[in-house]
Amino acid sequence: MQAIIYLSRNIGFESELDIQDMISFAQEQNAKHYITGYLYFANNMFVQYFEGKKEQVDSLWTNISKDPRHEVLFSSRSEINERRFNTWYMRDWTSSTRVESFLNEYLSEQLQYLSSNQSSFIDTIFPKESKVWKIVDNIGKATNPLEPDL
Repeated sequence: MQAIIYLSRNIGFESELDIQDMISFAQEQNAKHYITGYLYFANNMFVQYFEGKKEQVDSLWTNISKDPRHEVLFSSRSEINERRFNTWYMRDWTSSTRVESFLNEYLSEQLQYLSSNQSSFIDTIFPKESKVWKIVDNIGKATNPLEPDL
């Protein structure tokens, strides 16, 4: 199984309704292909995480990366042993709780930092991308996705 997380800038979604339509479509398609994950949108930026079988993840990533409505600034792929978000076919955290919003804002900031190609001494000790995956793990633990919440 694989997971992808990415940060992108909105350049083509003109309204909140456009984004909600995209999320509804994604939820329907992801349920068919057993792709799970979430989407966070704030300040004209998307953070999306999704997971599933390699073939489905590859196919979805090809479609997402070619979508002209956004510009991908950073992405990372990881092999996973088990799903972090077992029942979320595309959880929408656009209007989320304070804790979830805080975690995702922090993740968004980290992804923006990674996309800027800046580096620091701490990055030589702890690879930048490992920080991102640790945050994703913490989001999974903090939000307890064991309960269905589609």
